[in-house]
Amino acid sequence: NGGVYNDLDMSHLQLEKYKAKPAECFKTIKKLFSKTGDKAEPNDGHKIIGKWESEGIVKSVITQNVDNLHQEGGSKTVYELHGNGKDLVCLSCGNIDHFEGLIEIDYPKCSICGKTSKPGFTFFGEQLPTEPLTKSIEEVEKCDVMIIIGCSGEVYPAAGLPMKAKTNNAFIIEINPNISHYTGRIADITLSGKSGEILVKLDELI
Repeated sequence: NGGVYNDLDMSHLQLEKYKAKPAECFKTIKKLFSKTGDKAEPNDGHKIIGKWESEGIVKSVITQNVDNLHQEGGSKTVYELHGNGKDLVCLSCGNIDHFEGLIEIDYPKCSICGKTSKPGFTFFGEQLPTEPLTKSIEEVEKCDVMIIIGCSGEVYPAAGLPMKAKTNNAFIIEINPNISHYTGRIADITLSGKSGEILVKLDELI
């Protein structure tokens, strides 16, 4: 979706640049949120996955998304490989505040120590959070069925998780309107279409 970002200076998502010039960088971040849907709501697919977790069908969700929509859709056990854009993390004390939409400030400051905070998603030059990845690996190593939704299979380490599940004899169901690196390779079944529509139909059949 490169067109969304064409007029944004993505160097403002470099961690060191943000530390040096938070007000300048935060202007770009606010534009990014406005373009990608700051007020986005969970769709039917998010809600079905949350419902399935409450019924014991889904054990966990592993996601590269940073929009918090799985949680808002009802999922409780969510491993966010790239962090959460709804959080603000203090660069000094580590305190986490909540990002209340497109807040009208120069840049976020910690509610505890008053120093600079950053959005909780992973910036360029920043390590992925280790605990979600560790927990995700544990989940895929013991799962018997894995549903891959809308994933191209190009971005690692997330792209390698279905491979690990397949190695441990999991049955792989792919839902994707496009052909991915999993289609015809490790996916036992590929359902082509929009995830929300397909998940609703599957829920009707369960």
